[in-house]
Amino acid sequence: MAADIPEYDDLVIGSSPLMLLQANFLASQGQKVCVVDRMSVQGGLWSPVELKDGDVTDRAVHILENYAGVYECLESLTGCEFVALDEPPVRLLGNGWVIPYDNRLIRSATRLYLTLGWLRASLKVAAGNQASKESQINFQSKLADHFRIRVFQRNSEIKGPRQGYAVLISRIVERLETLGVCFATSDIAAVSFAENGKWLVEGSQMFKALTSRVHCTTTSNLRSVSPGRIESIKISPAERFAFIVEIPKSRIKRPRSYVALWKHPSISRINRLTVDSLNDHERYIVEIHGQPSDFAGNLSEAIGDSLIRSSIVRSKSDFHLVSEVSCRYLRYVDQWKDEEVATGFITYKSSGNLAAAISRWLELEDRGSLLERHS
Repeated sequence: MAADIPEYDDLVIGSSPLMLLQANFLASQGQKVCVVDRMSVQGGLWSPVELKDGDVTDRAVHILENYAGVYECLESLTGCEFVALDEPPVRLLGNGWVIPYDNRLIRSATRLYLTLGWLRASLKVAAGNQASKESQINFQSKLADHFRIRVFQRNSEIKGPRQGYAVLISRIVERLETLGVCFATSDIAAVSFAENGKWLVEGSQMFKALTSRVHCTTTSNLRSVSPGRIESIKISPAERFAFIVEIPKSRIKRPRSYVALWKHPSISRINRLTVDSLNDHERYIVEIHGQPSDFAGNLSEAIGDSLIRSSIVRSKSDFHLVSEVSCRYLRYVDQWKDEEVATGFITYKSSGNLAAAISRWLELEDRGSLLERHS
């Protein structure tokens, strides 16, 4: 093996918040860690994006539900205080009713909705409709998390970082840098077990590294092809689009913090952003269904309608578009199975719900024993 290939104790594939937490744990234990991501900005779907005006903000709509230990974990790591949202998150139904995002009654209704949704999708899949496989896995994953965490939870108050999620992710990355974690930008092509008992990780831009252990989430395009050999497969990721809009504070009817629009034909979610540089305006991020080209010139009309229906503004002329943002993600049907691939290669389940994933990660009884078992 070439002597100039860098060696690490642990190599983390992907820089989602969950993998950044794992990298922090490893580095805090004295391990030499490298985080590799295809993007140069860390955070995955939660990574910040810089707009043309220089402001740094979120690239997607975010909400971090109140799962046991999650807020405390992130506060301890970053110093970012999690505070109750000044406007409780809500769901906007198709008939215009506004209901709380979460309480005991909503949880009971959610449990019924997820159960019926899973049964309906499972019957369709059993009947040969493979297009329903994505919905089946989605409902199954959310239902499992619901029963594991939410059924007996008492405190459901949803909080957010006072400085915003962009600052939260930046603080985690800064913490890792102080611990000496290496960051590399590369698409991983193959991971193979080398003769010296280490994993050889190969990627784009001539990237190569040797490591004792490899860590990645199930949202990966890597697959086992033979004993001791893992390769990337071609998967077309889905893309999610959103638009940053700016509203004069004098024109805001109600400063909603987060709105989930149920069965709206064009808009899925809206949430208010934290932008310290603005004094007289608020910024919101509005997530759309499909692609911008689907709107045939009616994008502003659709966004304005959703803002009015959410009681955020009174008139469709009360806002203007600032920027388009987007992110890519793997569909549920394209995710890796949550299983132990090989000694020294560890996967972590990611269900599309960051709070649930972190809560599950925190429940690992003894991560030290986990590392010993994979050494």
